[in-house]
Amino acid sequence: MSHYRQSVQQGEVIGKLGNSGFSSGPHLHFHFSSEPNLLTGVPLPIALTIEGRTYTPTTGDILSQE
Repeated sequence: MSHYRQSVQQGEVIGKLGNSGFSSGPHLHFHFSSEPNLLTGVPLPIALTIEGRTYTPTTGDILSQE
């Protein structure tokens, strides 16, 4: 099994919101881990800055403008 590893830098675009399948609206799913293997990797903390506000989401958090 091939694993893909990528590093990202602060300010780098990692994705764009979109609507696909049976979703109720635009959304983005992502996972940051210490290694590519989802079973042994440890989730890494992240901080997002959206329109000047900083968020530090945890598992299951939903960020919304509503």
